[in-house]
Amino acid sequence: TNIILELYLYYYSFINITYMKIEISLWELMRKNKMTGIKLSSLIWISQLQISNIKNGKTKSIGLDTIAKLLTAFECEPNDLFKIIKD
Repeated sequence: TNIILELYLYYYSFINITYMKIEISLWELMRKNKMTGIKLSSLIWISQLQISNIKNGKTKSIGLDTIAKLLTAFECEPNDLFKIIKD
């Protein structure tokens, strides 16, 4: 299952504010690449706890350095890791 990280991106206008959610597909990428949390942790030097928190939606933010490491580890583009869901 993919975890949805709710990031509120505000588009200011006099009429409305649009909210968008970003879905993180870390589970999907790990499954597709047959990679465990332990292997990913040792590959990109991020704690297993942090990887687990990202996979399970227990994190409120992800640093750009962590995103870069994940993209490098999976040799993918940001669109492979993130999906934008418009409400």
